Amino acid sequence: MFRKTLGLLMVGAGSAYALVIPGQNGTGAGNTTQPTLNTYITTNSLPLFPYWDNVIPVSDSSGIYLGASGSYGWVLTAAHVTQLTSNVQTLTIAGTNYLIRQNVPLGPQDLRLYRIGGEIGDPVLPALPNVTLDATTPTAGTSLLTFGRGERTEGTSSSATSSDAQLAGNLTLFDWAGTGGSIRWGTNVTTNLPPWLGSAVPTATVGSTVDFFSIFDDPGSPNYLNATEAALAVGDSGGPTFSVDGGVWQMSGWNLHTWSGPGIGQPDSTTGFGNVIGYGNVATYRNGVQRAMTPEPTTIACLGLGATLLGARRNRKR
Repeated sequence: MFRKTLGLLMVGAGSAYALVIPGQNGTGAGNTTQPTLNTYITTNSLPLFPYWDNVIPVSDSSGIYLGASGSYGWVLTAAHVTQLTSNVQTLTIAGTNYLIRQNVPLGPQDLRLYRIGGEIGDPVLPALPNVTLDATTPTAGTSLLTFGRGERTEGTSSSATSSDAQLAGNLTLFDWAGTGGSIRWGTNVTTNLPPWLGSAVPTATVGSTVDFFSIFDDPGSPNYLNATEAALAVGDSGGPTFSVDGGVWQMSGWNLHTWSGPGIGQPDSTTGFGNVIGYGNVATYRNGVQRAMTPEPTTIACLGLGATLLGARRNRKR
């Protein structure tokens, strides 16, 4: 068994695609547009997904614009994604470039926030909805919708295997070759931690972060023509994973890890059927994220004082 932590940029031969999806939807422009997601949602009688434009590239990987709190906007990603420099580098959200104003790592967890806006000369914050953060851990069997912009070469429309596939034992493996891809969506289902990774529990601490889990299952022929089963590749770290609770889409996790099975000898920089996927558990860190997004009382007081002084100056001018 070995652990693969995602997020470092890898460059190689072949076309680039995000998320590993076996078959037709993992090739070309499959699962990279909002209409394809809307079709899936309608077919499965799910509520309209409101956060398509909130999902963004961050550095060499993925992230999500959580929305606005006061005059600030906030972006979430994984801490192991290559860090961006405040007041130098930008994030592109809904077609507008925003200078990063603050980098906020949240303790030892593999979680980072970036603040945009709130300073002179900054563009108006994106007119996008605030993301609802899940307050409860998804139970086993919960359907997931995940997003990322990772890298791999494509499969074919009728088989999971192609020139990019490798074989290790009984595993079909997808290579993480390519350059940064488009945002792609895919699905999976939560599971308890497999016994070969530890106790069969819904969450476990991986490094410094509490994860929940899913398994990359082989859809089987002829399902490769319409499969949406998704796993992670390099560049998908920090991307959001959602579930529906009470008819509302909620962000339940952010993409972090994959593992191969024991004794497989799976090469690094590949994803294969049977691999376990780990997502940071939003419910564990929701309160901390919300506190970080809320301006401190001293900040609010200073803003109020500034407004008072400005009003006094205007009164004197009169």
